Amino acid sequence: MITDIKEPIDMLASFVKGRLRPSIFYWRGRKYRVSKVLGAYHDTKGKFRRYFYAVQSGTSDVYEVSLDTEIMQWELLRVHYEG
Repeated sequence: MITDIKEPIDMLASFVKGRLRPSIFYWRGRKYRVSKVLGAYHDTKGKFRRYFYAVQSGTSDVYEVSLDTEIMQWELLRVHYEG
């Protein structure tokens, strides 16, 4: 089941070999440690770049997150719940 969320989140991220990598995010008072990045891409919105990631946090659920560099805000876009 896919659920649209579209809520701001707090994200801890780092640069690994010159690439941005999300590592921990906080959503609705809960901490999610990114165990796997399944995919990533970016696009541009005007002169600003947006980064998109599909990540897992220790379960088979997939979280789609994004960073909008115009407002420097991370967002949880949707969750793909297993079963």
